[in-house]
Amino acid sequence: MNNTRIIAEQEWAKKYPEAAKVSEAKLKGSQAIGAFLEWLQDQGIVLSQYHIHTDDCLDLDGRCECGMFETLLYSIHKSPDDLLFEYFGIDRQKYNQEQEAMLEEIREYQKHPCDNITIERSDENG
Repeated sequence: MNNTRIIAEQEWAKKYPEAAKVSEAKLKGSQAIGAFLEWLQDQGIVLSQYHIHTDDCLDLDGRCECGMFETLLYSIHKSPDDLLFEYFGIDRQKYNQEQEAMLEEIREYQKHPCDNITIERSDENG
């Protein structure tokens, strides 16, 4: 990989940090993890977790009002995509905004493609 490409990738990552996280996640196998999570769903296997009481669960006297027990498992209602975004620390809303910005940048480039091209000619006579 040449230095120009490395610099371009670093600039892109600074401009679109969430998109850079998605690219990194793909390198780390997010697609395989996502396929596995979908396979679990197809098999009827449900991810679950123990409920942990928060202040929202308690009334003013400190009694539980949520009706859930900390000793029981409750299913997690998140899509495989939501779990992957959370696992890789990607803000989905920011990522969607970055995608829109990238598309707009591409549209602008397509309007004036020659503005972004520099042609250097060498002097053949010496």
